[in-house]
Amino acid sequence: SNIPYGRIAIPDQQMQHLFDASVRTLYQNRDRVDGFPQFQPGSTVYRGLWIHDGVYYIEAAAILGDTMSARLATEGLFQFQQPGGKVQVMWPVEMQRESPMLAWVMGRYARLANNRDWLKAHWGKVVAAMDYTRQLRQQTMTDPASPYYGLMPPGFVDGGISGLTADYCSVYWSLIGIDSGVDMAGWLGETEKQKEWRALYDDLLQSFRTAARRDSRRDQFGSLYLPVRVADTTTTDVPQRAQWAICEPIGLSTMFPPDDPLARGSLAVIDSTCIQGLPSTFGWMTGGVGVWFAPLYGVAHFALGNVEKAIDVLYAFANHATPHGAWAEEQMPKGVSSRTTGDFPTTSATACMLRSVLFFLAFERENSLELLRGLPKEWLAPGSVVKARDLMTKFGRITFEIAVSKDGNSGKIVLTMVGNGDGDDSMAQYTDSQNIAELYLTSFKKAGYRDKNGNELPDHVRAQWNQRFELEFRR
Repeated sequence: SNIPYGRIAIPDQQMQHLFDASVRTLYQNRDRVDGFPQFQPGSTVYRGLWIHDGVYYIEAAAILGDTMSARLATEGLFQFQQPGGKVQVMWPVEMQRESPMLAWVMGRYARLANNRDWLKAHWGKVVAAMDYTRQLRQQTMTDPASPYYGLMPPGFVDGGISGLTADYCSVYWSLIGIDSGVDMAGWLGETEKQKEWRALYDDLLQSFRTAARRDSRRDQFGSLYLPVRVADTTTTDVPQRAQWAICEPIGLSTMFPPDDPLARGSLAVIDSTCIQGLPSTFGWMTGGVGVWFAPLYGVAHFALGNVEKAIDVLYAFANHATPHGAWAEEQMPKGVSSRTTGDFPTTSATACMLRSVLFFLAFERENSLELLRGLPKEWLAPGSVVKARDLMTKFGRITFEIAVSKDGNSGKIVLTMVGNGDGDDSMAQYTDSQNIAELYLTSFKKAGYRDKNGNELPDHVRAQWNQRFELEFRR
């Protein structure tokens, strides 16, 4: 398929360069393996299949419109699912989150591509992944005295945590995968599976909340956080180690509402460790900055409504790119050491750079789409143009253009949204007619703009699917 260049136009030329370079790197590190395209984490150290990283590569390609590569790369994962539903790529290491990750990426591709027929054809793989996830949890429920009772068995975490341990990252991804299964079941009209998996989700979430209350602690500033290891009693490691793990469910699921004290406390813990705007000792490298993890942290802030902080993280991340638009996985701060870890470049960083910009422009909630909420006001400078063409969301395709006059005194927004509704009344809750699209104007207000009549702009306005929307603004 064609490399999806030209989908986004950004007036910040350096950021545009990094966005385009990230698209290039994503595809330069895509191989064909066993007949399927496979996006690789990098060109050297980690060249191979890593599902945890790979789901983000597949998602980025699909949002940019390359649904063919996303579909084929997802189908390439099927060969790693055993008859009982277990997905095993990291063999002989047990990584307990691979099965729910397969379910999640299947749902993500199918929703972005609006390919319900494909999902129906491969529904058995989703069911098998859900069944195996349930079985894994069932293994933990024989001994109520076990510290991971009701959670997930020990496995490999990675990203700063070595060895096999019962961990909350596996729990987070199990919840993300099960939640996706509930959505897919509803989309396909599989009501019994939807009820069954909703009950499993609620039960696992309750077990998590119980264990989290037991294991949560506070850092030196009083911020609440949850060590990634279950029942961790050590006091020698820093609080922020591997806290990228909680950033994923904050950005990808509804398990943490905006006012959740653990979610906000965890981000505060990470905030207090930042060096040059990026989290330090976030992964393997003690004293180093966790470069590729940083966009996960930024999106988590964005999901909780901390828009300015999220933009700051994106720019701090951008400032750590090479002139050619690539990033290390982790690196030491300048003046301390030149050491890096992982691949150079790392596709994980490039994919998450793409996701950050795309989410800031069009962010999906459970039943709503937030447009332009993360638009930096600096992108509304005189003569600037911001464009997005045919971005894929689970609700439909988005195209917009924001043009500011050369003198900076006026401008116009033109937006078109083509919904995924299929006219099936039994699926009404999953069609565009039931989903809200809000166009956020807070950045325009911060830049000093009002509506064409001189009135104050609202914080956001409702846009209708399958209709052209225009809004003029001026100073």
